Amino acid sequence: MATKTKAKAKQVKKANQKELKKIRQQGFVYGIRGELQKVTWPSRSHVGKASVLVVASMVLATVYVAVSDGFFSKVLLLMKVA
Repeated sequence: MATKTKAKAKQVKKANQKELKKIRQQGFVYGIRGELQKVTWPSRSHVGKASVLVVASMVLATVYVAVSDGFFSKVLLLMKVA
């Protein structure tokens, strides 16, 4: 009889642990939702303007590197180093 009671107690303990884990996970998700609601999100137009600025900067950097590479390649060829 005592072994049945111990087995039943273990089952209840496992069930309680699973339930606690589920409750913690739900609390975590609710916490994330609450924090995301506090965030001040940028407007769609602001994101668009920032994206255009980033792409333009990338293009300018690419052109600068390409021109610099070409220039220094010519200089090194004239010096007959390469």
